[in-house]
Amino acid sequence: ITMADDSRTELDESQILRDAVVVYGGLMLLIVFVFSFVRRRYPKIYNIRSYVEGIETDLAKDQFGLFSWVWGVYTIVDDQLMEECGLDAACFVRLIQMGWRLSLVGIFTSLFLLPVYITAEESSETASVTDRVVKTTISHVPSGSSRLFATIIGAYILFGSCMYLILQEFEWYTEMRHKYLRQTSIPRNFTVFVRNIPQCYAESSKLEDFFKQCFSDEAVLEASVPLNIPSLSRAVSQRESILERLEHAIAK
Repeated sequence: ITMADDSRTELDESQILRDAVVVYGGLMLLIVFVFSFVRRRYPKIYNIRSYVEGIETDLAKDQFGLFSWVWGVYTIVDDQLMEECGLDAACFVRLIQMGWRLSLVGIFTSLFLLPVYITAEESSETASVTDRVVKTTISHVPSGSSRLFATIIGAYILFGSCMYLILQEFEWYTEMRHKYLRQTSIPRNFTVFVRNIPQCYAESSKLEDFFKQCFSDEAVLEASVPLNIPSLSRAVSQRESILERLEHAIAK
């Protein structure tokens, strides 16, 4: 930073890091404290599944303590979360958990990268690096140093862990998706859409008989052929409109 008297001062990365931890760490603690308080005081805003009829769940009614929710949420298993909140909610939580696991891998790689960087050999190329924080980064390693292989190893560990976690999530999603389809009786989970139906089967009853012959009477619940009848649809709409006006006229 250039001062008015043309003297120069260097940025103190250590001080910047300390200030960032104090400011953002303090904000995070404040937000967690405020949330822990208002979530119990205003459940209609933060926990609609605890009172809205039709979507109420026993899981949502358990508010935990003021701060015990922080570790209490980890006691909820995936099956329970999917059953009461749906598969989308379970997938969202799993995505957050995967990011948390990946961050732990990053912390693990830093445990051996920081000592490698800070103990790098002296070089004219890195002579200007004097700050303690900067010395723990790759900026303290001169070009061509064998210590750069540690960075490559760390990158492969991180990328490999990421690919492994994604593979695990695919396996988890496949299992949970099948379990979700078996547990719910929503018609769309068991409906098959068929196109290019021959004209001889272009009736619901004939199509149903065809599929029952292919499978069994128990395997096929019903078959429905949608009809493209715009003229009849318009006539029905007109009839309903006229009927509504007639009922209003009679009521008067």
